[in-house]
Amino acid sequence: MPKDQDLWLNQLKGVVVSDGIRYTGSEEAYLKFLRTFTCTLDDKAKEIEDSYNNKDMDFCTMKVHALKSSARIIGARKLSELAERMEEAGCKGDTKTFDAHINELLDLYRSYKDKLSRLPKEMEIIKKEPISDDALSDAYEAIKAFAAQMDVDALRMIIDELGTYILSKKDEELIETINRKLIQFDWDGVEKLLQ
Repeated sequence: MPKDQDLWLNQLKGVVVSDGIRYTGSEEAYLKFLRTFTCTLDDKAKEIEDSYNNKDMDFCTMKVHALKSSARIIGARKLSELAERMEEAGCKGDTKTFDAHINELLDLYRSYKDKLSRLPKEMEIIKKEPISDDALSDAYEAIKAFAAQMDVDALRMIIDELGTYILSKKDEELIETINRKLIQFDWDGVEKLLQ
């Protein structure tokens, strides 16, 4: 990894870098996940805010659940833990707790746009490299786990990440089939493909 990227990681605020690397498998993969998290932040924060304002608590809770997962993947512990408390409140119909913390959640989430603003520009252009057997195996295990949780956004992050690597024809076809199952919300189908 270039020294400037390594330095940037060491200076990163708001995340536990060791968590992110453990979840994603490598520093390079972690940086790619951070890029995805940053690029989708505005739209996903607006989805949470709009669904809350429209009193669509089921959809809002689902999006908060997805935020919990993606925040955990990048090592944003405080954000992930707050999202988890909000998700639990939403599932219980505890609107008092949800109302009390929604602005805190959105402010903290949006603060990561500034925290991650120094993401190296060279990450915008990534040359595809072959994926290691271990990384591919970890990705498939993560897909199975998130399919069991019906976590669309976390699955999208993993599939997008796999798209940055050179895959075998067999794995490309498997990922494409998983994508089709995901579009249909066929969670059991996704899990069966990876058994």
